[in-house]
Formats: sequence, structure tokens, C-alpha cells
Amino acid sequence: MRRVTLRSKEAKRIIRDFSEKYPWTARLIRPHGKVEALEVGNGRLLIVDGSPLILEVEDYMIPTLRFEEALKGLPTVVVDMGAVPHICRGADVMAPGVKSILGAFEMDGIVRVVDERYGKTLCIGVALASSSEVSRLGRGRIVKNLHYVGDDAWGVLDSIKQ
Repeated sequence: MRRVTLRSKEAKRIIRDFSEKYPWTARLIRPHGKVEALEVGNGRLLIVDGSPLILEVEDYMIPTLRFEEALKGLPTVVVDMGAVPHICRGADVMAPGVKSILGAFEMDGIVRVVDERYGKTLCIGVALASSSEVSRLGRGRIVKNLHYVGDDAWGVLDSIKQ
């Protein structure tokens, strides 16, 4: 894998776009920080000032599972412990496994998924229904899994010096 430093103009655009999408992170990222890119699996990991903070995957720009400050601001889907091994292998979140929802979100919004016992983040995904619809749905997919514990990006996160 090759780390490539992005040009200043592209780096500024990425940081600006990310900060606009996740406004609570604006104070956490230097607007003129050094941004490096690393191809991982089906996406691109963006390393800002030495920390792997952003993942671009399937036309989405999402915080990595290591960017805990950003994760705290996302709406949360809590799943039962039976769903954990499936989600950690890349499965989407299904309605029967959802225990509760913390915060509101719209369809196509970015959400984090945590387990009910420890509250650990298992994945970041895109909502396939709004938070108000999820409670009415008894079956089907609720969240499309974009970045999860154990995926290619997760494996690289541990090897990057922070």
C-alpha cells in the first residue's frame, strides 16, 4: 500500500467538505492540515496530520472507527448481541436486531451501530430508512454497512502511527 500526500487544494476541499457534513468535528481538524491518501479495499483512507480520520467509500465520506470524537456526534442504532458477529463480518443491520435508536436520522443519513452490552461501535453505515420508520419496521435491512470492525480499513488503522 502506498501513502500519497494530496495537493493542498484537494486537502483543503476534503477537510472543508468533511467539516460541513459533520460540523462538530470542525474544531478537531486543522483546516490546513496535511492530508495523505491510502487505498484500502473498496475505499480510500484519508490520514490527516498523521491520524486516520476519514474514509471515502461508495461515494460517502465517513469518519473512521478510530475517530471517536466524530462518532459521538452521529445518531446511533443499538443492536442486540446476536447481531454483533454478523455485523463484524460486514452484514447489514437488520430490523429484528435493533434494540433502540439514539438520535434522529433521515434515510441516507450516516449512523453508527453499537452493541447493547458495551456500547462499542461496530460499524458506520448509511440508513436505509428514517429513525421514525425503523420502529415501525419489523423486518428487512435498516443500515447498509460501510465500515466495520474487521474490514480492510480497520486492519490498516492499527498499523498507522498516530
